[in-house]
Amino acid sequence: MAVSSSKSVQVRYSHSIIPAIRLNQLDRRFAKFEASLPFQALAAHEKLDALLLSHLVAQLDGPDDDRISTMTSLLAGPVEMPLPPVACSPRIPESLIGEIYSRFGNNNFVIHSHLTTYGHGVFPLASRLFNHSCLPNAAAKYVLSASNVPRMEVIALRDISPGEEICLPYLDPALIQSRQQMFQLTYGFECRCFSCLFFEKVGPIPDPPADNDKRDDLARNLMQFMAATPHDGLTLTNDGISFPSDLLPVFHESFIAYVAQTFRDASHDGPYATALSSGKTLLALYRLIYPPNYPQIGMHLLELAKTSWNRIVSENIDLTIERAAKQEFQLFLQDAKEVLQIFGPEGDEDGPLVEISTLESLLKEA
Repeated sequence: MAVSSSKSVQVRYSHSIIPAIRLNQLDRRFAKFEASLPFQALAAHEKLDALLLSHLVAQLDGPDDDRISTMTSLLAGPVEMPLPPVACSPRIPESLIGEIYSRFGNNNFVIHSHLTTYGHGVFPLASRLFNHSCLPNAAAKYVLSASNVPRMEVIALRDISPGEEICLPYLDPALIQSRQQMFQLTYGFECRCFSCLFFEKVGPIPDPPADNDKRDDLARNLMQFMAATPHDGLTLTNDGISFPSDLLPVFHESFIAYVAQTFRDASHDGPYATALSSGKTLLALYRLIYPPNYPQIGMHLLELAKTSWNRIVSENIDLTIERAAKQEFQLFLQDAKEVLQIFGPEGDEDGPLVEISTLESLLKEA
């Protein structure tokens, strides 16, 4: 499927086969089911799948229900998973429930609000239309409404050429080391996108230093490299760039997690110098891993802007440093707005675009 227009392209899927699950909206039967021992024994993602399956089974009228054929027309996952418990007495045989459930892993979409997961849903049309890439040219968002089930919208992240396939990320592209195994186990394929080919050529990612001071040195070296030779996920993988071998540990999942945790720990209450340093390193990593305009980049830029503002209003800094901090805050905010406007609002009244507007007002008053 190809689209010739630019970033405003939207492909809407206003129906999922199953409404998204909000745990606080389940009826008493589902509340009792959630409290049961078989349900409590499930892993977190299995609980979501059990609720999703229970929701669908409760709606089915019998073996001839059209929704069954819609589900079974999708590709089954490569690994047979044990059937989880369901919340109600089904009107269809267990073997048919197993056929439905076998499609879950291969076709479930993680439903999120501003990248925070709250449920799973199966959108059959989207499952058929969109393949995966770790450097996607589009991303799915879910528009929320109190009166309707969530609506999936597929948003183009950049200009898409005629004949170019529209691809979504099936999982977080930052899972560099584990993603191929996850693709094989969950979807039954090996990804050969530009990003995966780049890291295949690089070879095994070296372990980062165990010492935190040396990890911080590695982060500083990355920032120096990016200041001299700025790249993003597309240019890094498409332009045949020779990435410095001594910086390869920055792509290790444990290093990314370390930087992210350092930023989270310091971004709200300080020390803000630590938060901003680690936050800029994380931004550099996101820009290297994700494609331009990926929503994770925009959300992180907004967090950096808020952190910068917290520093301005809570720390006793001299006028010169304050002026530079306000300029940095404004740049973070502008970049966040540029990215998140592409993704657009998600139907709520207090999303990130509203936060950006509030921060812009604060800057004008400062």
